Amino acid sequence: MPGLTRQQLVLGVSLSGVGSHPAARLREDPALPVSGRYWTRVIAEAERGGLELVTLADGPSDRTDVSATNDRHNGNRPSDPAADDRGAARLPWLDPALIACRVAPVSVAIGLVPEIPTVTTEPFLVSTQIATLDHVSGGRAGWSVIVSERESDGQSVGPRQVPPVGDRFSEATEYIEAVRRLWDSWEDDAEIRDPTTNRFVDRERLHHIDFEGRWLSVKGPSITPRPPQGQPIVAVTIRDEASLQLAAEQADVAFVTAGLGLLDTTRRLGDAVATAGRDPEQVAVLADLEVVLSDDAGAAADRAAQLDTLAPRDESAHATFAGTPAALADRLIEQAGEGVHGFRLHPAVIAEDLPPIARRLADELRTRGVRPTGGVLAQSLRARLGLPHPTNRYALSAG
Repeated sequence: MPGLTRQQLVLGVSLSGVGSHPAARLREDPALPVSGRYWTRVIAEAERGGLELVTLADGPSDRTDVSATNDRHNGNRPSDPAADDRGAARLPWLDPALIACRVAPVSVAIGLVPEIPTVTTEPFLVSTQIATLDHVSGGRAGWSVIVSERESDGQSVGPRQVPPVGDRFSEATEYIEAVRRLWDSWEDDAEIRDPTTNRFVDRERLHHIDFEGRWLSVKGPSITPRPPQGQPIVAVTIRDEASLQLAAEQADVAFVTAGLGLLDTTRRLGDAVATAGRDPEQVAVLADLEVVLSDDAGAAADRAAQLDTLAPRDESAHATFAGTPAALADRLIEQAGEGVHGFRLHPAVIAEDLPPIARRLADELRTRGVRPTGGVLAQSLRARLGLPHPTNRYALSAG
């Protein structure tokens, strides 16, 4: 099956703990995600719908823990003024890159895109993690870049100097560039694997990247062979001008909010991509939308209101939708005309809202001709997004 055409909607989901809504952990056991079986089950559900990708959150979107949420619900102020800032560390949470590697061998076609922060990790480690995931999954890996603007996150880092908050997007640009060069540090045919001659690697096809930036210095080469995709997908969430510029310069996939101003954001992103010397058609734009779904629109609205009463959500986080899968299909098709190639849906409560996405919504969109029909073949994530296999920059220069 060829990659998606621009007339077809790309569909992904964001998986965050037991749900994207802060009240989800009051309805479900927040310890559920500390289990390989849990992630195998929910990703299998997403794959059932033929979705292109799942993103795996690095932490709860509202950065609070159950006790702090209950304090606010009961009208109490948290006893510790920094509880909201440090509470996320007290929630049970697993490393998203390791979750992705756990589920990769038992999934078939869905793209696996863990969130990994730039502030608390190193480029060499991230390049190796995502390259490994790409090998383990057969070319279905991606990296959702997280740039923390919380001062406290810098205190978790060891000897590396963390830039001030205002410079972190500048560092992230260098960081992604270093990772991309590490992925290219092995040419596609650098592996020989010939035990008869005891030759396994052609050293002429390994490259020191010699990256020197303001914030980072990385030599390489990587210890991991070039990923099957050449360059795994790099995704950036756009929330402001700094993140828009980062996406324009480095992203294969850009996540934007599906709320007001969507068309303006997609136009500005397209202009910025072109200004950066890149082809806007090579950046897939997916709109973020949190969803509460039911076969009855009134029941969906009631449940959304109940969730907001239990734990008010951050209104700036995502646009929201509460209703039936058919009505959601109407909205997605309508907003697809605003410069987006698809959507990343955030199930408010995964146990309740992921199954209707994977079953009812996916079928509805296929019936309307905006999703692929037939079985989903195992192919690379880049291919499913309609993106080409990139040329290795060092092989080209060696020409």
